[in-house]
Amino acid sequence: MVLSFIASVLVVASHPILGQTNDEDAQIRVVGNSVQANLADGDSSWSFDGDVQLERGSMTLTADRMTVKRTAGKIVAVVADGEPVQFTQSEPNLVTASSSSMTYSVDEQTIVLSGNVILLQDGNQIRGERIEYDLDAGELIAGSTDPTDGQQIEFVLDDED
Repeated sequence: MVLSFIASVLVVASHPILGQTNDEDAQIRVVGNSVQANLADGDSSWSFDGDVQLERGSMTLTADRMTVKRTAGKIVAVVADGEPVQFTQSEPNLVTASSSSMTYSVDEQTIVLSGNVILLQDGNQIRGERIEYDLDAGELIAGSTDPTDGQQIEFVLDDED
């Protein structure tokens, strides 16, 4: 619990990470080598395979596979996995991350990276098994959902500013 709070304070205090852009209003564009769609009563899921790329405003996500979930015609979530999933946010500051999987909740404006996560921002590096972003608030929570599992978060902070 304390580690998660410290992670939030360290990263958010250094610079705004992901929030404060107009990405929420931008269209979502997904490109892949193949797509399979499951359409049912206004709800659908679209599975993309092979060098898949999602773009939304200043955000780019690349993965081996992505599933786009829609409810009532609106995209609600994107689940990506691969070796690895790559995430880039160029505004307001450059942030890059890689992980085994990622879930982007469009409604909640959160991104959860899990499995061998490495995040880089302004010379700072965070490594761990799980990192969650709140895109609207620009807050980061790093750590395990189970404090007894022994997972640790590693910070390498650039203090030359």
